Amino acid sequence: MIYVNYKAVAQSVFPGGEVKVTVPSYDPLTKELTVVAMLHNSDDVMALVMTTNALRHQYAFKPTMHLELLYFPYARQDRVCNPGEAHGVQAMAAIVNSLGYASVKVWDPHSDAVQAAVNNCLVASQVSVLQNYLGVRAIQKYTLVSPDAGAEKKVNALAKAVSSWGLAPNVVYASKVRNLANGQILATNYIGEVRGVDCLIVDDICDGGRTFTELAKKLKEGGAKSVTLYVTHGIFSAGLDPLREHIDHVYCYHSFIDTADSFLTVFRKQGALNA
Repeated sequence: MIYVNYKAVAQSVFPGGEVKVTVPSYDPLTKELTVVAMLHNSDDVMALVMTTNALRHQYAFKPTMHLELLYFPYARQDRVCNPGEAHGVQAMAAIVNSLGYASVKVWDPHSDAVQAAVNNCLVASQVSVLQNYLGVRAIQKYTLVSPDAGAEKKVNALAKAVSSWGLAPNVVYASKVRNLANGQILATNYIGEVRGVDCLIVDDICDGGRTFTELAKKLKEGGAKSVTLYVTHGIFSAGLDPLREHIDHVYCYHSFIDTADSFLTVFRKQGALNA
């Protein structure tokens, strides 16, 4: 789903599989355009390429164009782990850079490699998203939980921000052991006291959600009063049902699924582009 200055770009697929777009019309003397892209699959990436091309053909006086990516695809593939694999961040950044935007705003990218690889990149941090959308008072009531080593840096940044708002938060650090052959989680542990408190697990992405359900189970076994999950990007590839058993509520900034389920609060709904 792609928007230009808050108007949706019509998107379809030709019988042969090629992506077709039709961009909204504007005053030909428009000086600035902002393209907001929700890139959920490869067709969406191609639609962004085609939208950018269509906009450049539409205007005799070339406007300054800005891009906002709610989710940066391939950010989790930020290194080459095995022979024959691609560096996903570099590959995706090459596509974005080729489009020539004056600025590219990315919301809470998974890896610092994104900002390093994308030209004219601006990052909306997880702290800023939580502060603006969940709210300072809501955050302060929770014990913050880092679900794994990869999330520690961002959770520590959030804890530092909460401290600057006048309350030093309790932070719990969790870890997990995986079977490297099949990716299955073998064990989940945490360090800290959770008895009788409301826990907020904080991370950038929920895909299938097993990391969070296993951790939430452990936290409740340790006496946690409640367990809430915040993720900036809710892919929810296994749906919401696997999360319900041990998690009380889920917040996310941007969701891949469109649902009215009260279990999930989405701050930036598809089609509602108030930043």
